[in-house]
Amino acid sequence: LDIAADGVNDCLCNLLGLKDVRGLFKTEEGYYMGKVGQLEEMQYISLRELSEFLIDSLKYDGIKVYGKNREYIKRIAICGGSGASLIDDAIENNADVYITGDIKHHDAQYAYENELSIIDISHYHGEKLIIDQIAKKLKENFEISTIPVDINAFELSIENLWKK
Repeated sequence: LDIAADGVNDCLCNLLGLKDVRGLFKTEEGYYMGKVGQLEEMQYISLRELSEFLIDSLKYDGIKVYGKNREYIKRIAICGGSGASLIDDAIENNADVYITGDIKHHDAQYAYENELSIIDISHYHGEKLIIDQIAKKLKENFEISTIPVDINAFELSIENLWKK
């Protein structure tokens, strides 16, 4: 799901409405890890506004923001899950901000020294959007089946684990 079309990173790009999206890092096998794209000119926002949008959209107020407060974010790099290994790629692709998870202190400091802001949305919250995408694909595929199937997506949480 990290490299699949309509996978984790595409879900995050769609959430942000990114345009001119392309792969961030090409693997030896020819797949892309992460994405990078642009906000439309009329949608440029500040780092604070982007952080607040992600808090509201992901329903998660534990995000961490590293870097200087930028007033105009244009180019955004994304890697759902744990993406510290792609910080150099975000820098090379001239991203203003990199949205990922599991950022450690030294990674954040390195990004700061290279004029890259980071929003750490956590590993889980960077990937949870795919749950609805998977449910949608399953529903589409089972609609042509003669066997009735009920597909329900729910967010995994401690509360949901203990429900009967």
